[in-house]
Amino acid sequence: MSGLCALADVKTYLGITDANSDAVLTALVSNASAMVEGFCNRTFAQASYTETVNGNGRAQLCLKNTPVTAVSSLAINDVPVLAAVGATGAGYVFDDMSVYVRSSGCSCAFSKGVQNVTVTYTAGYVAIPLDVAQACIELVAQKFAKRNRIDKASETLGTQQTISFSQADMPAQVRTALKPYVRWGSP
Repeated sequence: MSGLCALADVKTYLGITDANSDAVLTALVSNASAMVEGFCNRTFAQASYTETVNGNGRAQLCLKNTPVTAVSSLAINDVPVLAAVGATGAGYVFDDMSVYVRSSGCSCAFSKGVQNVTVTYTAGYVAIPLDVAQACIELVAQKFAKRNRIDKASETLGTQQTISFSQADMPAQVRTALKPYVRWGSP
């Protein structure tokens, strides 16, 4: 797979059985994947990240990239925090959006400060969600169909019929499918 959807799935959707369009479709898959990730303000594939952020004085710190699948290190004020052992042990724990610090018997928090918390973690999807892949396939299909009518808003067929073409950069159904994955705020 080269992007958020597979070439074979695009060809099946378009009903293409030969390899004549493979080069253009492969390029469109890459382009559509970049558009989808740009629209959603996120990378879908699993990757490693290191964030250095301001401590907020609370026990929870939301991470920029989701879903979080692993946390490999956490330091607050340059002091390493170990992973918690057990259901109530002191240290850090995480869920798909945040990392938490906890301590037995006392309050433990991401102490307030400027750029004093560093988290190294892995986030993203091992397999691209099916609705995201389908949205990418539909965007590729739209771009593939538009390649023969670039910048054409309408066309008259004979004297009786005029066909209008959508000028939208992304079909409405694709935007709707991607809305749950949009990450708000700066990347």
